[in-house]
Amino acid sequence: MIYYLMAVLAPALTSVAHILFKTFAIRPRSKGLRGLLDKRLMAGAVLFGTSSVMAIVAMRVIDFSAFFSFTALSYPFISILSRVVLREQVDRSKILGNAVIVLGILVYNLRF
Repeated sequence: MIYYLMAVLAPALTSVAHILFKTFAIRPRSKGLRGLLDKRLMAGAVLFGTSSVMAIVAMRVIDFSAFFSFTALSYPFISILSRVVLREQVDRSKILGNAVIVLGILVYNLRF
């Protein structure tokens, strides 16, 4: 069970890392090495690395195809985070698409 939790947390952490990368990219920053020491960039890199380690650990136990179905969760996570953090619009088609993704992951991984 813990490995499935890791399979869900890995795309969640990756999504947070991508939001941090986006906030780094759109904000003015210092040039040169000082720009690379930005807190958002460094935090995003740490989260991205952490999610990669979690993914590798989960892949060792979970069927490969089942694990990669969970990576699609990054779409709903990004939609939620972009709305909350970046104040981007999320329209009905995105909500419906994300619902279909979550439903598809559930159907794909449930054992009937």
